[in-house]
Amino acid sequence: MRGLRRTGGLAWSARLSIPRERREDVAWAYGKPGNKEDVLRSLKTRDVKEAIRRRDKVLACLRNEVDAKLVAIGLPPLHGDWYPDWMMTGRSHHDRGTSGPSCACQCLR
Repeated sequence: MRGLRRTGGLAWSARLSIPRERREDVAWAYGKPGNKEDVLRSLKTRDVKEAIRRRDKVLACLRNEVDAKLVAIGLPPLHGDWYPDWMMTGRSHHDRGTSGPSCACQCLR
């Protein structure tokens, strides 16, 4: 299933695939040499239906995390810098106060 990976402990994880042309940039942003093919976060469930329900929120969080790390080292965001005019530009859901216990992800807290 797209965006999901089952780990060795049988729990499901969200998997953000990094485009081939940006893998070296993302690895550098995470402070590691080489290429970073994906970013994983546990969904803390063994139930596939629950994992599918949780996946989209965590993938959005992972995209924000990767973009923030890239911008912090002076590189363009992974998914470009275009935003629709109706969207709050440059702000993640964490900036809007929706992170914390209700946030499904573990990044940028």
